[in-house]
Amino acid sequence: MSDQDPLNGLLDAVQSGLKAHFGAGLKQCARHPGRFDAAELERHGAHAPAILVALLGIGPGAEVASGEVDHALRLGAFVVAADVGRTDRDVLAAGLVGTLVTLLPGQVWGRDDTHPVSARTIRAQNLYASTRGRGIVLWGVEWRQDIRLGTSDFESWPGTLAGIVVRGPGGETVTWGGIGDG
Repeated sequence: MSDQDPLNGLLDAVQSGLKAHFGAGLKQCARHPGRFDAAELERHGAHAPAILVALLGIGPGAEVASGEVDHALRLGAFVVAADVGRTDRDVLAAGLVGTLVTLLPGQVWGRDDTHPVSARTIRAQNLYASTRGRGIVLWGVEWRQDIRLGTSDFESWPGTLAGIVVRGPGGETVTWGGIGDG
């Protein structure tokens, strides 16, 4: 993860987190550039079950006191499932989607610049089902993840805060010396 490349860093962290959580239950957990067409979906079906992570959009930003900006990202995890042995693709997809929607709330993916996922922002939808040859199911799980971007104005502050002088209850001078720069 790079401070200079926070979006790719977040996508890598999401992919790593999902890969660690689902482990051997997936044949593939990778990043994906976005939405699918039917031909591409058929290719990914060969690597099913799979979860493919994508950045779907970036909402308007809101400035914060530090000078940085919080942006609302629309992230997606596409679940691709095919029949595995005696397990039907619909059953497999429902299990993966159900696990995803319970895993996402509160996630920050080990990052300081990312706000927790709110359960209110999670949506899942069945996007595609094929019965040709090897049947494939595609589900999309989408959520909002706020990320803080930019450089903090506070990083340029001096190492010592100015001392504060106040009058105590008896009129005596009370001095607070601040924090030293070590």
